[in-house]
Amino acid sequence: MKQPPPKVLVAALDWGLGHATRSIPIIDHLLAAEVEVWLAGAGRSAEFLQLRYPKLNFLKLSPYKVRYSKKYFLLLGIFAQIPRLINVIRKERAELSRFQQQHHFQLIISDNRYGLHLKGLKSVFICHQLAPIPWPNVKLIHKLVFGLHQWWLRPFSQVWIPDFAGNFNLSGILSHRFPPPENACFIGPLSRFNRSEITSVRRSRNLPSKAPEILIVLSGPEPQRSYLEAKIKAQWLDIKASIWLVQGKTEQTNYEICNEHLLISFLETEDLQWALQNAQIVISRPGYSSIMDYAVLGLQKVILIPTPGQTEQEYLAEGLAQQKIALKLPQSKLDLPAAIKEIAHYKGFDTIEVEEEGLRSAIEAVLEL
Repeated sequence: MKQPPPKVLVAALDWGLGHATRSIPIIDHLLAAEVEVWLAGAGRSAEFLQLRYPKLNFLKLSPYKVRYSKKYFLLLGIFAQIPRLINVIRKERAELSRFQQQHHFQLIISDNRYGLHLKGLKSVFICHQLAPIPWPNVKLIHKLVFGLHQWWLRPFSQVWIPDFAGNFNLSGILSHRFPPPENACFIGPLSRFNRSEITSVRRSRNLPSKAPEILIVLSGPEPQRSYLEAKIKAQWLDIKASIWLVQGKTEQTNYEICNEHLLISFLETEDLQWALQNAQIVISRPGYSSIMDYAVLGLQKVILIPTPGQTEQEYLAEGLAQQKIALKLPQSKLDLPAAIKEIAHYKGFDTIEVEEEGLRSAIEAVLEL
């Protein structure tokens, strides 16, 4: 008698769209292996995955709802939210327990949702940031934060690191400063994009057939996402080039003309890849998922605006700026016309190859545990 396919639950953190977008290659590999895939999540990341995979079953999890203050130092605001976040982690673990009683999953794959593990159930945690960068940036505090983070990761069967293991890597000290835990493995960068040539946006969107000269892609928690959008709009009248500003609002699919530039609520994967590959300049936050995407596509002119006080984005943008790969532009000193001129002196990303075999092997290994 033929055995039913394994049932796997994939869940992504609702902290911007990056945790959801980098789940796409994992979900696609699972589907290719004829696994029964279920999805879970909250917020815009959940909406994104439901748009991408409308036929897959979906379960609703409690939202983390991390918010960034625009008046106070970001990390202080996040520290104030820690008791609530710990409560959310407890709630999602209880939710998973109920789901398991009803649906009997063989494996849980969680991108940065810390409560998705149960005793006796195989679980994978996806994380590029084994050693979060603390503030203040002191070595002793680094070690303390790293140790605390390992404690949170210990209940998971495996930890998958979306990066290369060697000296050539994208995450730097985030994943390579300290030896990884015994249950961790590097699976190579994850990206929903590939180097295939996409000729145009879908006709059903009725978007212009000509690519923008400047593509601005926004994402991340509020209110900083909206705050940056407002600052950009205040300056784009001084920019003569054509601009598409993608807001990252998955709950909408409309667009409008705003001061002769195009304001687009959301672009699906194929449309966004076409715009990224054909725009002369790309502007975005330096989230790690975005960095992986830009490296896979080999983008040449990229301006990165870190979320103020977010140490991970500050570190990634600074490292790329020092190598003259991408321009780092502080949000507090936002001067888009000057940045657009300065980006001519940067060389851009060398195209990387995604290690599909590494991901495929990790999936096969965990299904066989």
